[in-house]
Amino acid sequence: MKRFIASAFLVFFATSFSYGQEISPSAELRRASLLLRGQLPSSEEYAQILRAKDRRKAIDNLVDLYLAKPAFQLRMRTRMQELFRLKQEAFYHREVPGREILNKREDYSNPNFFQGNSNAMDQLFFSILEKNLSWDELLVSKTVRFKPDPKNAFFLTDIEFYKFAFEDELAGVNAESIDYVEMTGKSASQQSVLAGAITTSRFFSRNQTTKVNKNRRRAAAVFRTFLCDELKPVILPNAAEDLALMKLALNGYEKEEKQPEKTSSEKLHGEDPQCASCHYKLDPAARTFRGSSLALNQKPAAGGLVFRRR
Repeated sequence: MKRFIASAFLVFFATSFSYGQEISPSAELRRASLLLRGQLPSSEEYAQILRAKDRRKAIDNLVDLYLAKPAFQLRMRTRMQELFRLKQEAFYHREVPGREILNKREDYSNPNFFQGNSNAMDQLFFSILEKNLSWDELLVSKTVRFKPDPKNAFFLTDIEFYKFAFEDELAGVNAESIDYVEMTGKSASQQSVLAGAITTSRFFSRNQTTKVNKNRRRAAAVFRTFLCDELKPVILPNAAEDLALMKLALNGYEKEEKQPEKTSSEKLHGEDPQCASCHYKLDPAARTFRGSSLALNQKPAAGGLVFRRR
């Protein structure tokens, strides 16, 4: 997997900037180092390439070396953080020089951390990178690993988040334990409700829901992260339509709006053509999170990523 990622990066940038011309070994090494480590090659690494009889093999050897370095793991984990729009600053103190501490599964004994890396979502990131697993695990993993320690919580502790889905497994676990808990979904219900990073307490706290939102924010995060769909309809600006749309969305709060009492603003909002351009995709996906507003439900909800255009 690492080799594939490295090759994809190099091919993309080579084709993007070479304009059909072969780049020099030094330029190729520079791009590989910047992409995989975030820093320029050393003078010794440049010299090593120039001295080599087989420069292609020498570059490949250095790329293998880069992939084995902690800097690559940090860079890929940063990419995972970016995918889910998480803040790196939550993991280390601003006064700490350098960011190398992010390479480790730090304990809470480290006073430099505002919050630890021991929550289920970040432990999944670590596992994927340390075990060289496919990034598909971000969506399909059925294993969770975390520390029950309450200081690990972003919004809800992991032990509270999984207490319904893993009721038997967590029955004897101390809620303030500093030891890691690792569980794999075995039953059919556990297999059906677990979905990698999107069924973690950190994902839920990052994408909170309300009675009005009804998990649409979480559904939008799934479309944005895994389907590259920002759900932004292409609509030409129209001041009159914008005002009317706002009144539909705020029906019940606007006194001058006269709608039948039994007609909900949510229904009006969902049936508006501009709104429907996103909701016909968003609502079915949001229903998959039904029943899991705070903690993960032990039973799956009806819904999916399959939809029919209206």
